[in-house]
Amino acid sequence: SLNRIEFTPETVQHIRDNQECFGVELDEVAADELGVVTGSAMLKDETRCIRCGLCAMRCPVGTITMESYNFIPAEETGLISVEAIDRGLRPKAPVVGATAGGPK
Repeated sequence: SLNRIEFTPETVQHIRDNQECFGVELDEVAADELGVVTGSAMLKDETRCIRCGLCAMRCPVGTITMESYNFIPAEETGLISVEAIDRGLRPKAPVVGATAGGPK
């Protein structure tokens, strides 16, 4: 989830005062080094992020990045994976009480 934050001197101070909530560190930067910053930026709220990568794909200047990862296949449960649903592979009958070897 991204939140639009306007960068005014008051906002910079608000971010500095609440940096733990925003997941940023501004202590090393002196106020006079920041100057008056205008415009806006998008801050990613890590507590609401679902790691879909959409923000990184849509970032117009390429400043949002995400580490890639691969899913490790879980042991077979007889349940249908999201990948199977996306490919249109649906069961002919409801999967109830299925085991790794199929319905009993």
